[in-house]
Amino acid sequence: MSNTNSQVVHIWAQNNNANVKTSNNNLSCRNGVLYSYTTAIARFYDNIAVYTSHYYSPTTACKHQTHIPGALYCENYITDLVISDLPDTFEKFIPIFITEKLHELEQNLISFKRKRNKALAIDTIETQAIELNQFIKKYWSSCKIESIILSLESVVLSLPILEKLAEDTQNTIEAELDIKLDAIVKEQKEQRKKELAEEKAKDKIKIEKWLNHENPGGYISRDTIYLRISKDKKDVETSNGASIPVSHALILWNRLQKNKEVTGLALGYFKVKSLTEKILQVGCTSIPLPEIEKIARQLNL
Repeated sequence: MSNTNSQVVHIWAQNNNANVKTSNNNLSCRNGVLYSYTTAIARFYDNIAVYTSHYYSPTTACKHQTHIPGALYCENYITDLVISDLPDTFEKFIPIFITEKLHELEQNLISFKRKRNKALAIDTIETQAIELNQFIKKYWSSCKIESIILSLESVVLSLPILEKLAEDTQNTIEAELDIKLDAIVKEQKEQRKKELAEEKAKDKIKIEKWLNHENPGGYISRDTIYLRISKDKKDVETSNGASIPVSHALILWNRLQKNKEVTGLALGYFKVKSLTEKILQVGCTSIPLPEIEKIARQLNL
């Protein structure tokens, strides 16, 4: 009897010991392992269904792997896991499973504040914690720790947290989450502050090069607009790529000195929109008045 790709995957999900294949031998299962050609793409570890997210080929991805989630869902497998690579033994799988589930639990803790139904979210977290704790107690002793690359400390330190989560009240959990989220927000703010300082230092170098008619070597921040006179002395250029004739700049400066109205004044292809104590708005470009004064000095006005 010939089997389709979907049938082979469903047979594998129903029977761990099945030994079947498609008519073209491209997809098969034996000893609880599902193979695409000769590559293991899914397997069972003590009734835990695990499949790989790794991309091998269009055929494997679109014709073989695509059937796995649906087959597991049809068989009511509550515990399934997607990982990048499938270890060849159960002992190697255990620490991977624990690490992945700890990460999943941590993500649920982080997203707790955004959940509308907090009671349901707490139940989910507690259920995950209890199930993982039971798994660790059941299988931890069967692992040969010395032969497995694993951060034992992170798992051991997490065990009390898992047990506590299963017993804590909603208020206690919310308080712990507040502390954790505050720490995350603080860390993100400090990291952003550091990134902004680094960006500012890089922008300063780029701006200096641009003012000297050198290649700035990348995008110049538009938070502050800078002005320079073109090499041929005919235009005033802005750091965001615009320019106006020097003759128009002279007219603008003359009006500013005499406190005349400048709104609507044509400057090259642009018009003055507004003038405040600090900014001249020309089109969509906000020019600081000190920059205009700098250009006036360079033109000996």
